[in-house]
Amino acid sequence: MVNIVHTRLDDRYIHGQVATGWIPHTQSNLVVICNDAVAEDEMRKQLISIAAPEGVGVRYFSVQKTIDVIHQASQKQHILLMTDNPLDALKLVENGVPIKEINLGNRAWSAEHDIKVYKSYHVSSEEKAALDTLVSKGITVYYALTPNDSKQVYKG
Repeated sequence: MVNIVHTRLDDRYIHGQVATGWIPHTQSNLVVICNDAVAEDEMRKQLISIAAPEGVGVRYFSVQKTIDVIHQASQKQHILLMTDNPLDALKLVENGVPIKEINLGNRAWSAEHDIKVYKSYHVSSEEKAALDTLVSKGITVYYALTPNDSKQVYKG
């Protein structure tokens, strides 16, 4: 069985809160970035990898490749699974990726992402519907910037 120790939605992927907070807290030794655009962007992958702590692997997969390969992961891999949006998270869940909880981190406001779910996490109406669907499937969705923050559970 794949060992996903934490799932986080964050458009900055690996940054200070993740590198110094979530990775040590969850004892992750592998970060899987699941995003179609990032998987194809060599410059962005290099920039994200710079922030990874020493000894922590980083892999970049499209959503479909994540679905296809995640179950092949070794039990020794303690995976921090990251994407930036609820639509990709829902697709992962609907295709058998074993996610029990989703931590909402950062997602900047934009004209497209104009619904404020929490202080620093914004979505489109379609993405809000995806969050609601995830909750209806029994997945706990919560907002916490760092492991020391109290979880603010998303209720829709």
